[in-house]
Amino acid sequence: MSRSDSLATATASVAAAGMMAAGCMEPNQGTRKTLGMCGLDCAACPALIAHKTDDRALRKKTATEWSQQFQVEPKPEDIDCVGCLKAEGTHIGHCSECEIRKCSQDRKVDNCALCADYPCETIAGFLAKVPPAKANLDEVGRARRS
Repeated sequence: MSRSDSLATATASVAAAGMMAAGCMEPNQGTRKTLGMCGLDCAACPALIAHKTDDRALRKKTATEWSQQFQVEPKPEDIDCVGCLKAEGTHIGHCSECEIRKCSQDRKVDNCALCADYPCETIAGFLAKVPPAKANLDEVGRARRS
């Protein structure tokens, strides 16, 4: 893997850890948040916000912050994403290798809470590290059962 690919993957991993909250563009039923497949709130994602607003200053600020926080070196142009539910368009590098995203696509569900097997082994480790994502998915699950 090249250094550039490694940095892109590391930057994307930050997204998966909840910093970027890169996810879907459509609100999920039962919640007012805009959730990604994994339960992260996309509306809070600087990569999604920068994409929607073409905010170069936000891209630069976010790249600097993530470089300091996570010892990765994303370029400002790497801070750009249309959301994981969108098949076409710019995605954070991790989207192409995200097991949660692939599983959700294979099962044709917008997020894991809408899957009959939720919670499962595929998402359990992620949710243990990112409690807000778990809370979001649990909220969707409760609304679904109501």
